Amino acid sequence: MRRSLPACRGGPALAAAVVLLTACGGSDDEESAAATSTTAERSTSDFCSEAASVQQRITDSAGEPGEDTSLRETFEAAADEVRDIAAPEEIAADWNALADGLDQFAAVIDQADPDDPEALGGVQEQFDQIQAQLGAASANVQNYLTEECGLGSSGSAAPTS
Repeated sequence: MRRSLPACRGGPALAAAVVLLTACGGSDDEESAAATSTTAERSTSDFCSEAASVQQRITDSAGEPGEDTSLRETFEAAADEVRDIAAPEEIAADWNALADGLDQFAAVIDQADPDDPEALGGVQEQFDQIQAQLGAASANVQNYLTEECGLGSSGSAAPTS
């Protein structure tokens, strides 16, 4: 039996995923930022574009949750999208850690009882723990995307905590 948290309760949880993935950076100029990086290898440029694109899709999902998609499924899909992007060797382990974090979010949601307000508080606590564990990986990815891709350098990326 699939369980999903109602959209009104899922907002903070999905926001946690967006915060986790702020390392993806991005702006409305993400394609031009990748294109202007003439010294970067083609694979880095592809990575930059794909990372900015997946971040935008996750952000859009946070703003408009689908009626037919549970929060767990949203996290699982996001994890799959992150894994589908081949990260440069310098940050591959950290990039994969972010995908693992999204899977951990999905597992927490899957185990939560959406009808129990106390359980929902526990979900947020577990999300906070996951975010704390992935802080270094997130920072490493964010630094890479800022320095190598020019993403987030315009001040448009979400603030870090």
